[in-house]
Amino acid sequence: MRIFTKLIVVGVVFFSLLVSCDEEEDICNCYLPCGDAVIVNANLYGQDPSSMFSVIDAEITGDCLFLTVSSSGCDGNNWEADLFSTEPQVASVVTADVRMDLINQEACLAVISKDFMFDLQLLQVAGENSVLISLDGWDETLVYNY
Repeated sequence: MRIFTKLIVVGVVFFSLLVSCDEEEDICNCYLPCGDAVIVNANLYGQDPSSMFSVIDAEITGDCLFLTVSSSGCDGNNWEADLFSTEPQVASVVTADVRMDLINQEACLAVISKDFMFDLQLLQVAGENSVLISLDGWDETLVYNY
């Protein structure tokens, strides 16, 4: 009975992957989640960061914000990160202030980098199609088009 159940689960997963891909493309454009969602909360945004780090790279692709950060640590395997934002402000353009919080309890002195990704969909504003994002620690304004 267990083998039959496992075969059904594998079949459903395989079928889901099969129908979610575009047949005309060589690469599957299946929906892959961006990771944790941005936390829209002004109080949490305003708190002091848990750890010191530097943003090395920031890029938005689709609904995903990709961040590369560096900090001291052993290997970064125990690092955790959250992305906090203020409520998007609607004026002539929509803007949002965003900052990453790194939870790093590693006690090594090596400087390493790690990639994180976050889902930005909670920053979308009805009737608008883009948000200008000011990321704390990053000099350039990021444009999130949706």
